[in-house]
Formats: sequence, structure tokens, C-alpha cells
Amino acid sequence: ALLGVSLFLSSLSLLGALLIIASYLYFPSLRKFSFTLIAMMSVADVVTIFSYFLGNPSADTGLCTFQGLVQQFGELSSIAWSTLIAYTLYSTVKRRIAYTFKHFPYYILVGFIAPLLFALLP
Repeated sequence: ALLGVSLFLSSLSLLGALLIIASYLYFPSLRKFSFTLIAMMSVADVVTIFSYFLGNPSADTGLCTFQGLVQQFGELSSIAWSTLIAYTLYSTVKRRIAYTFKHFPYYILVGFIAPLLFALLP
């Protein structure tokens, strides 16, 4: 029963994240730097939700290890993107620094690459 509730709620989260990503891809006017950050956080959420759909595999199996890796990466990536959004808001409002797409490779490094490296640590 608990797994069913988890899968149902994960499905709702997946629909929301996919709606954000689809809106970003479908409407060119939304492809601003700020909405790109939200779309990237939605991608990280989709990765996390994928790990939830793997169910409850038996301990010490390859599927369990894979699920743990994917879940760890997705959760860390979501936290990193939330932090990047907060940092961008702070820098824009308080410090009057406007970040643009030229800074985006650094955001990818912090939002996806660093969480992947941390998730791969033994």
C-alpha cells in the first residue's frame, strides 16, 4: 500500500516536472536564463522520480545499487539547482549582478557534474 501511494505521488510529480520541461521547449519566450534554471531543476527531479519508479529492490543487488546511485544523483542535483536559483536571485537583487547564459557552463558544473561525482563516490 505504501509503495502504491509513493508511486501515485511520484506520478503527479513527474507530470508537473514534464509540464515545466515541455513548456520550456514549446514556448521560445520562456527560454530566459531564469526559466532555464527551473527547467534544469525539473530535469533533476525527473531523474529522482525515475529512481522511485524502480520500486523496492532487494538489498545487495545490482538494481538496488543502481537505484541508490540514480536517487543520490537526482536528489543532490535538485538541491544544487535550488541553491543556484537562490544564489542567482540574491546576486540579482542584492548585489545587482545579472547572470546570463555565458555563465551557464558553470551552472551545469555545479548542478549536474558535481552531484554526479559525489554520487559516484564509494
